[in-house]
Amino acid sequence: MKRLTFAGKSLLTCDAMADAILVYAALLANAGEARPVELNAYRSSGEKVTATLLLGTGAPVMVETSSAELPEPDNNLALDMLLGEIQLRLDPPTARMVDGPPAGDEDDAYTG
Repeated sequence: MKRLTFAGKSLLTCDAMADAILVYAALLANAGEARPVELNAYRSSGEKVTATLLLGTGAPVMVETSSAELPEPDNNLALDMLLGEIQLRLDPPTARMVDGPPAGDEDDAYTG
């Protein structure tokens, strides 16, 4: 478990989710964008919560280790989505040319 501090609040969540949030926040800040991220976590009191963080420029996030002995909250779906977003930003798909004219342009002269 790791402790995630955001906007003056402290949450406990699984290591992988906390680490992914930190990477995603940095990527968003670098791009000058902001996006909401929802995750399951625990408050400092141990109460289960679902939190929504608005990550981006001006939204500092800190992650630190924790010795809390709580079962890890289920973030599998959210983590998969977040890792997918990170991958798209780190390695965006490339456009490629298609042979022939675009659909609907059969009457235009094509010199390919």
